[in-house]
Amino acid sequence: MDVTGLPDSVTTLCDAMMKMNPNWSLMQWLDKCATEELELTASHLGREKLRLEQRLSRIDDIARYMDRLNEANALHRQDPSQRNLFDVYDEENVVVESNPMPPVEFVGGNDVRLSDDDPMLAMISARILEMAEMADAEGSEFITWEAILSELIPSGLQEEEVDEAIAHLVQRAKIIEFKYGQFCLAMD
Repeated sequence: MDVTGLPDSVTTLCDAMMKMNPNWSLMQWLDKCATEELELTASHLGREKLRLEQRLSRIDDIARYMDRLNEANALHRQDPSQRNLFDVYDEENVVVESNPMPPVEFVGGNDVRLSDDDPMLAMISARILEMAEMADAEGSEFITWEAILSELIPSGLQEEEVDEAIAHLVQRAKIIEFKYGQFCLAMD
């Protein structure tokens, strides 16, 4: 291969490599580099696809949760005086309010599923996790406490709720606080 029209760095590399190994070939070296780069690109694409599938799964879970909440509210609006037997006759004669919102928890990966946890906590946690994933995808090593607050407080959340959600994520090893006020995704 004629290297005269190529950049100086390539011709210098060719000269040095051929002095060390007379059988060295620029074409073979380029082929090897291109193959490695393609494998790396495929790996990045696979990771990005997995991240987007997990995000879509969380969004689907939240949408299903909202649909169930709307259905429960619609049923309650149709007959607000309708009560459960346990609401009327419990042991302490206190009316027990049923919670129509199915709670959410984290299982496997960054997936959100229904369980016995607080639904607001799970929704805030899911949003923080999404912010951490977006920061990671954009090449940032971490998200800060201030960035989380500036994103969530304007939507009407309290700082204590955000702090509880962060503690929830750290306890479940979904995020890591590697420096005070700086959080990154935990490696699976």
